[in-house]
Amino acid sequence: MEPLQPLPLPSTARPQAGGSDSLLGGLCREMARIHSRRQTIDAALAACQAAGLVKRLRQEIEDLASRQRELASVADDMKLIKSLDALTVAFFWEITRRSHWA
Repeated sequence: MEPLQPLPLPSTARPQAGGSDSLLGGLCREMARIHSRRQTIDAALAACQAAGLVKRLRQEIEDLASRQRELASVADDMKLIKSLDALTVAFFWEITRRSHWA
């Protein structure tokens, strides 16, 4: 029996030519998801009356803030790497700071 071969990735899932650009793009998208989730949680907290749910949502906020701090640290480190696109790195750095609510 022949070993299974992996299926080819769709063209949208393949890494693009600029590996650092796609990495930075992914980090920017993650930051946007964190920001969006925080807005959703804030809206849920405003309407929530169940103590258990409030506790869980507040814990999720803490987890998101922790991840944001990690991404901010990554952005700081990326500013030192000269081979990365400076404008993209600056954008990523800026969005990690603008969304800061920890």
